[in-house]
Amino acid sequence: DLDLIVGLMDDPYHAESFVPVQTISLSPEHTLYTITFDATNTKPYIALKHGNNKKWTSMWIDDVAWTNPNITTPPNPAISLYPANNAINVDLNLPDNYLIWSNGGGNPTGYYLNLGTNNPPTNLVNMANLGDTVVYRIMSELNYSTKYYWQIIPFNNNGNANNCPVWQFTTMSNPTISQYPMVENFDDLTYGSAFYYPPFLKGNIYPLGWTVLSPNNSSMQWTMIANSDGSINAHSAPNAMHMGWGFLESMDEWLISPPLVMSPDFAYDLSFFYKTASLGISTFEKMEVLVGTSPNPAGMTAGRIFNNANITNLDYESGSGTFTPDTEGVYYIAFHGYSDALQFLLFLDDVTIQKTPVTSTNNMISQENPVIYPNPANGFIHITLPETMNGSAKLNITDLSGRSVYSGQMNGTQQQFDINGLNAGIYLLTLQSHNNQYQQKIVVR
Repeated sequence: DLDLIVGLMDDPYHAESFVPVQTISLSPEHTLYTITFDATNTKPYIALKHGNNKKWTSMWIDDVAWTNPNITTPPNPAISLYPANNAINVDLNLPDNYLIWSNGGGNPTGYYLNLGTNNPPTNLVNMANLGDTVVYRIMSELNYSTKYYWQIIPFNNNGNANNCPVWQFTTMSNPTISQYPMVENFDDLTYGSAFYYPPFLKGNIYPLGWTVLSPNNSSMQWTMIANSDGSINAHSAPNAMHMGWGFLESMDEWLISPPLVMSPDFAYDLSFFYKTASLGISTFEKMEVLVGTSPNPAGMTAGRIFNNANITNLDYESGSGTFTPDTEGVYYIAFHGYSDALQFLLFLDDVTIQKTPVTSTNNMISQENPVIYPNPANGFIHITLPETMNGSAKLNITDLSGRSVYSGQMNGTQQQFDINGLNAGIYLLTLQSHNNQYQQKIVVR
């Protein structure tokens, strides 16, 4: 058992002025305790003191409030916390949507809520008695790019608060991605930009439209990290994403993409860069990439496209994977860190998704395709054109971000090209003749 001593003080900087009023034996569960102070008291400070407990453990104290039982007036208006008044781009990809406010004083015993798209707000929630709480989980589904109005009306036995303001916020636009390539380098994020996150979600900084989940509610979840004077953290400056170790449990940290429209007619090629950092002792990280149909761990059932259970590289290395869906629909790609307990840091940067046709594209009716070999290639590729291309075609090779990295001209049905200048990775090769186009994914080692 743990004891907490509640008392009064003349001076918070001098412990000898503490006068105990009541000792509380704490329980393992959050419990409401009420302390009554004598009306003749003249000490201006209420103080909480550790009860000389010998056990090494923690005390948790929350929601401290004091009231005057003799008050005869209604309470003051509440103060909005989340979403902030006039907030824009309010995130709808959180596990739940909340309204949060604080006690404005005057001894409220409960709160009414009005919420809607009209002003004054009534068409979603109209004078709902929430009881004595300062957090409301929104039960209605909120729409993208929509302005909402809300109002909190505190009350007590003397009536409702007067002149309660109406606050407003606007939700994020639809983050669904249907145009490729999709490129995310995390470089538009800045410290302090997590204005659309409720305070109890630790203020993780990540791109709007993405989702961060931590089933174990870890203190080291996926969040942005920037380069600093003493450390290069990003593959492409200035930012990357990173996450940290678990002390007693393995990592179980999820960074999930926005909704991605995918078709079985295309292969979706993912590329990214990852690394760890040095702790001065031997550590290793684990990360897998999964695909699913909903932005949560239980929905990641469409397949694993990458896994590395022994990440020790201190410099960025490229990772990749390919996914072709069975049916057309919306999918999500999840980066899942699952390192053992007491490891260190995992970094991620420059995520790209490029789509390529499962079969060749040809604007003319022809069953003949170019022959490209070897694939995977190492230094050279050899191309043989079909008769339909009339012995002439322009060659263009792009990386998965769509950037052209090599071009050439074929003047004959067979030709060899030197690609020693290309880094290892996945590329899209395009051959364009007068009336035909052919595309094929190639791998360079």
